[in-house]
Amino acid sequence: MVTPLAIYGAPGTATVGTPFSWRPLVFGGAGAKTFARSGPALPAGLTFSASTGEISGTPTQSGSVSGIGITVSADGTSKSLT
Repeated sequence: MVTPLAIYGAPGTATVGTPFSWRPLVFGGAGAKTFARSGPALPAGLTFSASTGEISGTPTQSGSVSGIGITVSADGTSKSLT
């Protein structure tokens, strides 16, 4: 039996000029997982990985962003985190 797919976490605060890395916790599901991002653009200097769900980089401008969503998919099932 396969555990149902689930995604958890919150990225926290990134600081201008300081390397940042955050990856959601994903449990369950079967097969390869892919990730998609929705919502506003990430701050300059940060990127999103569709293969891991990781947001990483070194922010180059200050500001705040809210409403970023991350969806994980595996074997026809998807779960989202906002």
